[in-house]
Amino acid sequence: MDIKQKIRHDFNRAAKDYSRHAQIQRNIAKDLVALSLPYLGGNILDVGCGTGFIAEQISNQNNRLIQLDSAEIMCQQAQKHAPVICADMHAMPFVPASFDGVISSMAFQWSDAINQLIAESKRMVKKGGYLMLALPVDGTLSVVGNALNNLTPDHIRIRNFNSDKFIDKLMINNDLKVISKKIDLIYEPFASLLELLKSFRQVGAQNKSDSDVIPLTRREIQWMESQYNLKNEKGDFLLDWHIAFYIAEAM
Repeated sequence: MDIKQKIRHDFNRAAKDYSRHAQIQRNIAKDLVALSLPYLGGNILDVGCGTGFIAEQISNQNNRLIQLDSAEIMCQQAQKHAPVICADMHAMPFVPASFDGVISSMAFQWSDAINQLIAESKRMVKKGGYLMLALPVDGTLSVVGNALNNLTPDHIRIRNFNSDKFIDKLMINNDLKVISKKIDLIYEPFASLLELLKSFRQVGAQNKSDSDVIPLTRREIQWMESQYNLKNEKGDFLLDWHIAFYIAEAM
């Protein structure tokens, strides 16, 4: 199974409960829409729409929103918010310059060809239109990632995230002028480490397929709990998300 097939499989599997468990993803989509409001006029394409978090925010304001995702079951859920096309986001089935803007929240990080994806997104946008992105960058999930890396290689693996400097360079290379950029550090609390680890499966966020993952033993979980040093005052285990928000103009 190649990376695109794996991602589609993981998110199809997670789709049923995704909206219920992916609160952090919903909040980030809401923040992206708030930042993007001045640029959301005309025809807008939501790339990697998932179950429709972006459309939840803007479908009442913009009835020319089209959604796109590669996971069929995600598309079925998203279509209740706005029209949806089920297709590969690296090869979008539209003529060039079809849209006044492309928006995407928490999707581009799954691509193993992010330069191609940014180029394809820019190809969809009219000159003077906008690419509006929210994606995790390096530093994201660092605490749980380090703890898991100290176990055997056959356990859950957290993917490596690109740096914002790398994303900056891709923007320049694709004739996209960044007009707004910020990086927010967002903490997601969980009552237990086990609940935190389960969240990766519930939102399709692990690097290995289920058949490749050896479950953690109780002793390993207890060891991770003793090593985990990112908690709030209530004692909740925290995931750290470093989220880069971009508004870029197509030149």
